[in-house]
Amino acid sequence: MAQPHFIGKQHHELLAWLRDTWLSAGPPVCFLEGFPGVGKSELARALLAKSPIKALRMIEVPDSKSVTLDDLLLDLAQAWQEAGNGELAETARAGKPLLPVLSRLLQQPVLIVFDEFQHVMIGQEAKLGPEFSTLFQRLAQQPQAKGRILLLTNRLVEQARWSEAFPKKRLDRLNEADGEALLT
Repeated sequence: MAQPHFIGKQHHELLAWLRDTWLSAGPPVCFLEGFPGVGKSELARALLAKSPIKALRMIEVPDSKSVTLDDLLLDLAQAWQEAGNGELAETARAGKPLLPVLSRLLQQPVLIVFDEFQHVMIGQEAKLGPEFSTLFQRLAQQPQAKGRILLLTNRLVEQARWSEAFPKKRLDRLNEADGEALLT
């Protein structure tokens, strides 16, 4: 299998934790925080490639002030249909609520990655609107779910009731030794 396109002890340790611990026994959601350019997206691509569970492609959250949960669920429906399951897309076309289908989807061993998740956050405090915080509170009540959602953000996630049940991992820049190794 091809090596990931990143180096650095922290990158490899975090990838191992995500793959070996979080995917098999963690809660349904994990946040990966870090400054732009530190390798969050590359790390997620490596996780998708090495995932022992069925993986969907990474879904990028649009840079818009008005991203809604329905917008993300419609993007997910399209990705899931491209992966061979049209249930979410059929539900969307019928105008029915998508959240129950998402709950069923997460009962299966799947990995969903939303990149640039900070676009749904409000203000500098990285708060979520009611529809997203309600979703995460519901997901926190489903620890038996086999599916996983990895959220990549360049902002620190608010410490609140909706986020307290989920791990928040931080990816930092390369340390000096790893930086030197990259340049040599």
